[in-house]
Amino acid sequence: MITLTQLEYIVAVDTYRHFGRAAESCFITQPTLSMQIKKLEEDLEIIIFDRSRHPLLPTDVGQRIIDQARIVLKQNEEINNIVKDHKNQVSGLIRIGIIPTMAPYLLPLFIGNYKKKYPNIFIKVVEETTANIVKLLNKDLIDVGILATPLKEEKINEKPIFYEEMLIYANPTHPIHKLKEITVKDIATPEIWLLSDGHCFRDHVINLCSFWELLIASSLSILKPDHLKHL
Repeated sequence: MITLTQLEYIVAVDTYRHFGRAAESCFITQPTLSMQIKKLEEDLEIIIFDRSRHPLLPTDVGQRIIDQARIVLKQNEEINNIVKDHKNQVSGLIRIGIIPTMAPYLLPLFIGNYKKKYPNIFIKVVEETTANIVKLLNKDLIDVGILATPLKEEKINEKPIFYEEMLIYANPTHPIHKLKEITVKDIATPEIWLLSDGHCFRDHVINLCSFWELLIASSLSILKPDHLKHL
């Protein structure tokens, strides 16, 4: 019979890809964790983890079982939350991942009021890049992420909370500073400064510029040859 504890153990191993660190996260010894996972594999008559590979990786069928285990554990948590809500006992830990460009401005708007309303909730805030927040969400290492969308991640449910204008900062002597209106064409230039890899705003700007270049290329492809000399 499969137990919730065994599901917690295989999820932990998948998260950390290491038996020792997984055992530490579950506050048990490594032999205990290994024994429970081995028993689960014997009961199911399949291999969940390929122990010959480094770093440790799940087998194909093992990955499917782990994905389902995450769903089961989440649903079990929801049952406990329903009971707590019925008893007016809202407590526990909420882990929030947020990108650094938003953290100092957005968190003060709601953290204080939320804590006053739910004093028994412990709030843990993790500042990370968009890419790392997505990884943490997919591994259930955080409960919610606050970042720029769209992400187009199949396993993540997105809910917009506000929309923000995209602004351009330019030196007063730069030609773009004299324009009354700035189009995507104007920013599709090598002169633009971007954030480093991993920041969502960087990706959004690149996507905009790439879209413009693709649009130009598509327009050129439908022109007749005798029109090209007039460009």
